[in-house]
Amino acid sequence: MAMQTGGGHGSLSDINVTPLVDVMLVLLVIFMVTAPMLSSKKTDVKLPPFETGETLDLKDDDIIFTVDLQKTIRLYNCPKCTPFSMQDLVEKLKPNPKIKQAPQVFLYADQRLLFRTVLQVMAKLREAGVRQVGLVTDPAGPKLAP
Repeated sequence: MAMQTGGGHGSLSDINVTPLVDVMLVLLVIFMVTAPMLSSKKTDVKLPPFETGETLDLKDDDIIFTVDLQKTIRLYNCPKCTPFSMQDLVEKLKPNPKIKQAPQVFLYADQRLLFRTVLQVMAKLREAGVRQVGLVTDPAGPKLAP
């Protein structure tokens, strides 16, 4: 802090804010670069390549499960959450009487899984009361001839 004396009018104090602004701009750039990396929802699931012509319109109350190559079931937007078994899947999706409309359920299943495993997960979802399951594909995949 610099102090200047002004010809008998008392003391004036000036704060030099330039270093503060420089530090704040550097922090802003760092947060702008790291924020997208922290919020990315990458999974270890390799989706099957298929162009469906539709894009997902996800809502906040939609439930998305991933099933990876090790048959591990997780919530999509929670990669650090503990995985759960198929029986736990039924328990997690018990109907909530407070919710009038059931949320949509989507399944990100690895393309290298046996189809039997995907069907087992879908059977457990049906057991839990889910009537419709959206299977998610990779739209960047090759287009199949009709």
